[in-house]
Amino acid sequence: MVRTGTGLSRGFLLLAVLPLIGCDTLSSVGAGLTSAAVPAPLGAPIATPAPPTDPLAVFALAATPGTESMVTLADGTSVRARVQRQYAAASGRNCREVILGSGLQERTQLVCAGPEGSHLTPPLLRGGGI
Repeated sequence: MVRTGTGLSRGFLLLAVLPLIGCDTLSSVGAGLTSAAVPAPLGAPIATPAPPTDPLAVFALAATPGTESMVTLADGTSVRARVQRQYAAASGRNCREVILGSGLQERTQLVCAGPEGSHLTPPLLRGGGI
């Protein structure tokens, strides 16, 4: 039985081709990134968001869970507001779940603050589920 060295040449061929296998995959990794998803360089000044102007956002972002107050909404109506819970969203925003009204008129509103400012966001689950 004579060995021709094909095992050795296959090994070299594999080593030569291996780095090229992931080239297309790696080039597409950054394709979906936008400037909003890329963090600022180290040492860059951090932009301070403008303080919220919506009365509900002002109340919610300043309050802790359990805090309750009468709040005049942007449309001029007054409503009882209670901060139900506070959490860090997957987006990195600091969010508060606020219960507006009472009894059968109760509804949930999310208020989230991030680097771009505050946002009133509809709840993900309707009907009071958490």
